[in-house]
Amino acid sequence: MRTFSFLSLLPKVCNSSYRQWLIYTIPLGILAILFSVSVAVYLFNSNLARQKEQLQQIAAKTVATFDHEMTQRAYSVMAMRRTAEQYLTGRTLLTFDPTHYLHRYEKSIGYTLSLPPGYSENDIGNITGAGPVPATNSLIAKEIAMTIGLLPLFKTIVNRDLDTPWVYYTSQNRFTHIFPRASPSQFFYSDKSLEYDVFTMALPKNNPQRKVFWTPPYLDEAGKGMMVTVGAPVYQENAFRGTIAIDITLSKLDLLLKNFVTSQIQIFLYTQKGDFLAGSAEALSFRPADISPESVIEQANYFVTDADLKSVPWRILVATPKKTIIYNALWYTLPFVLVTAFLFACILLVIALIASLRVAQECSIHDGLTGLYNRRHFDVIAGKELAGAQREGNYFGLIMIDIDHFKHYNDTFSHQAGDELLKWLSQILINTLKRPTDTAFRIGGEEFVILTKADHPEQIESLAHLLLSTVAEETEGINNALRKVTLSAGVTILAPTTSTNLDALYAKSDKSLYRAKEQGRNQSVSIRI
Repeated sequence: MRTFSFLSLLPKVCNSSYRQWLIYTIPLGILAILFSVSVAVYLFNSNLARQKEQLQQIAAKTVATFDHEMTQRAYSVMAMRRTAEQYLTGRTLLTFDPTHYLHRYEKSIGYTLSLPPGYSENDIGNITGAGPVPATNSLIAKEIAMTIGLLPLFKTIVNRDLDTPWVYYTSQNRFTHIFPRASPSQFFYSDKSLEYDVFTMALPKNNPQRKVFWTPPYLDEAGKGMMVTVGAPVYQENAFRGTIAIDITLSKLDLLLKNFVTSQIQIFLYTQKGDFLAGSAEALSFRPADISPESVIEQANYFVTDADLKSVPWRILVATPKKTIIYNALWYTLPFVLVTAFLFACILLVIALIASLRVAQECSIHDGLTGLYNRRHFDVIAGKELAGAQREGNYFGLIMIDIDHFKHYNDTFSHQAGDELLKWLSQILINTLKRPTDTAFRIGGEEFVILTKADHPEQIESLAHLLLSTVAEETEGINNALRKVTLSAGVTILAPTTSTNLDALYAKSDKSLYRAKEQGRNQSVSIRI
């Protein structure tokens, strides 16, 4: 109302002399300019923050796509390892004897696989190994037969993504089966293969938990360029046999990134150690180690955000020129500045409008009768509160409260008395809920909901009992039995380690409230999940 009191000056201004008009106008002009500048700064900062949020959203979307792509490859490696180990342990029988098709390759002092009858070059990979041709039924022959059994999986993986350069198995018994088929002159097994990361990272001493791993980037010997590899160790019972792997070229990673690159957005892929993997062609001197995850910082005249991938030990960096974000923020702010300058004489109306909008915003999230937060605000923040509690490791409670026999109370004492009762109960909730983590809502009618977080579930149950006992104490001295008010409460407590959604919590609290009503009212029924 104080804002609108300025409007009483307008008749005086209109009826005053020129000098008096200046006396009124100059202070109001200064006030208008200060107001315009402050609002322009606020809008600029808000728009700047929104631009940064959009940058983070692009990073999150890119991470989701990359995680999906890389997870598929990791699952493929695990499927191949499982199948390989079933062959090696005899749980799945092999009938094919590869030794009939292995022959000496004197040029490399080893052996290679000729094309068996009925197979085309698109159906089978190439097996090359060091030393003499393995004897029939030898351990190495059975291991080679196992890799032949993996060919359907090899072929499926390559057909699903034609950009896959190689799928292969490398044995500590000094042979490699590589798919698609490559001529021995293009690739032949070398004992140097046992020194590469794709093999050493699978060794028991380096990978005792037998996990899937991702290698650092390296140059492919067979001429496919720079790549990384996802691999997993293969065991026969407790004996290490070799490694199964899928190669991914850095050009493929770069192609995936290009789906998100625009004229103003550049995306880069780094290892956790800061090694560059893929990204925009323009070389930027970013320092990934200086960027905190999920933050936006200024670096090399760019705004940069960073997010870790979940499926691989890599980081996504998204960058946009600083001048672009500032320009966009100014562009969104400019209309207000122009309108404010043009409507200088209407500045008071603008102030009044802003005040009204603030009041309207407050009204939109509060219940008009009780002053508590309303159902609309509950729908907006409840999910965020639940996510925050799980993220912080707190117990999360949803307490649903209902006034017992409220309809009878209304019918007996009038709806006006019922409204007074609702306001009275709301004030008790406000006075009782002292912690900032406790929030009360009027959901509808005589139904209230309280969201709370605690370190122990007993604290949430105690809060529900406290509310019921407080209401009972407040009405204890009332002689009229009909005026004595009791509450029933349904409580659902979610442990930090349990994952569920808000709708499920709400339904369980509603069911607990129904049980409290069935069991005689004036009590609290809780459930822990």
